[in-house]
Amino acid sequence: MQSLRETFRRHLDECAYPGYVYGYPHKKTYRPLNPAWSRADAWADDDSRHLYAYVHLPFCNQRCSFCNLFTYVPGREDPVSRYLDALARDMDAMARSLRVFSFARLYLGGGTPTYLDATQLRRLFHNLRECLGIDPACTQGCIETSPETIDPERLAVLKDAGIQRVSLGVQSFVPEELRQINRRFEFAAHERAVRQIDDAGFPEFNIDLIYGLPGQTRETWFRSLDAALATSATSLFLYPLYIRPLTGLDRRADLPPTPSPVEMHEWYDETVERLASVGFRQSSLRHFHRGPEPIEDEYRCQHDGMVGLGAGARSYTRRLHYSTPWRMTTRNIRGVIDDYCTAMESGDFAIRHGFVLDDDERTRRRVIQTLFAGGWTEPVPAPLAEVFATLEGEGCVEQGKLTRLGVRHSDLVAGLFFSPAVRERMEGYEYDA
Repeated sequence: MQSLRETFRRHLDECAYPGYVYGYPHKKTYRPLNPAWSRADAWADDDSRHLYAYVHLPFCNQRCSFCNLFTYVPGREDPVSRYLDALARDMDAMARSLRVFSFARLYLGGGTPTYLDATQLRRLFHNLRECLGIDPACTQGCIETSPETIDPERLAVLKDAGIQRVSLGVQSFVPEELRQINRRFEFAAHERAVRQIDDAGFPEFNIDLIYGLPGQTRETWFRSLDAALATSATSLFLYPLYIRPLTGLDRRADLPPTPSPVEMHEWYDETVERLASVGFRQSSLRHFHRGPEPIEDEYRCQHDGMVGLGAGARSYTRRLHYSTPWRMTTRNIRGVIDDYCTAMESGDFAIRHGFVLDDDERTRRRVIQTLFAGGWTEPVPAPLAEVFATLEGEGCVEQGKLTRLGVRHSDLVAGLFFSPAVRERMEGYEYDA
C-alpha cells in the first residue's frame, strides 16, 4: 500500500483536480437527522455577533452544462412570489431562534439572484432589513449575476440597497466556448452587462471565468482573460473546469476535446504571473484582487457561523452543518423547493438534513479554514501530524503557511485533512437519477 506521501506526490505529478473544496465537511456528507434538530438547539453554543448570511435564489433562465449547483429553470411558471414569502418566514424564524445576533457579511447566490425582477429584488432587501436587520452597505453585501439578467433597473435597485460587490458569471468571452456550455443568450449580452456594471460604479466588481472548457485553447483562454482585464473589474475568480456527475457535459457523447490537467496547470501558472504583473494580488487558488485591500470585518470563517436562508442554502454552526437535501435533476430540485415553501408556510422550521460535528471534525475544519485564511500557528494536532509532515515534505506548506505550490494544489491539500468518516460518506453519496 502506498504511503500518504507517495499517493499525494503522485497526485501532484498528475496535476490532479479532485473537485472544489469550499468548506468542510462536504455537502455530500449530509444525511437525514434522526431525531430532527430545532434551530434554537443548533445555534445554542454559537456566538452570533459576527454572522455570515447566505441567501439562495435557486432560479435561472437556463442551466449551464457544467453546473451541478442547486438551481432550477422555471419555464412558464412563476415560483418567485411564493419563494419570497417562504424566505420571509425563514428569516423571521431565524431571528426568533438567534435572539441576539448581528450580521457582518451578506451573500446572495444561486442560481441567478438577478433572475428576480426589480420589484422582487426590492422586496427581498426589505425583508432582510426588517427581519434580520441586514444592511447590504454595512455587510460587504455581494450578489451573483449573469449577463442576460443585467439591466439598468435591476442595477439601480442594487445600488439603492447598498450592494457593495457585483459578481458577473461571464465564464468565457469566446462565443463558441459559451455555446459548448449551453449559454444560449446573445454574446452581445456579455459586453452590454459589463458596460452597464462599469457605468453603475459599484465599489467592487468581480468577473468569473473558467479554464479547461471544451474546445478551449491557450490562445482562447488568454483572449478571455485579456477581455476581463480590459474592464473595471476589481477582482477575478478563475475556476478550473470539473466535469461532474449528472451535468450536461457529463452526459454529452460529442464533447470537443478539453485541455489536459497538465495544460490547465501550465495556463494557471502563466495566468498568475500575468495578473501579478498588472497589479492583481492572489488570495486563494481561484481569487485575484486589484485596487485597495478589501475591507476587513469581524467575521472569521474558522469561528463564526453562517446562516443559510432558502432551499439549497447551507448553514454552519459549531456543532451542526445543515441544509435542505441537495439534488441535481430538475424534477427533484423542484420538489425540494416545493417542500421548503410548504414547510415555511406551515411553520415547520425543524432541521432534518445535515452533519453533526464531533471534536475531531471541528478540529479538522478549523485547521483547514485557518491554514487557507493565512496560516496555522498553533501546535499541530496529533491526528494531523502526518498530513502536515507530508505537505511540508512536498513543499506545499512552510512554517504553517501555504507555499505557491500549496495554493496551486489547494483542493488536493485540503482533501488530506478529511477524516475517514467524511471520506466514507462522500464515497457513499448516491446522486439522484
